[in-house]
Amino acid sequence: MRWLTKAIAVKPVMISIFFLVFLPLGLILRGFGWDPLRLRRRDDLETYRRPSQPWRREQMDQG
Repeated sequence: MRWLTKAIAVKPVMISIFFLVFLPLGLILRGFGWDPLRLRRRDDLETYRRPSQPWRREQMDQG
């Protein structure tokens, strides 16, 4: 019976945290143009590919 009480009490708390913290923060960051995943389309680029860096020996797994 306790798990039911906890389940009922946790959902409103989690929903309120989402709507009071994460949603406004996301809207503010989006409003300032923050795009960490680079999802915005850029017409000035010929390609979106970024050249890869060469591997160094110390980066490889020494298994």
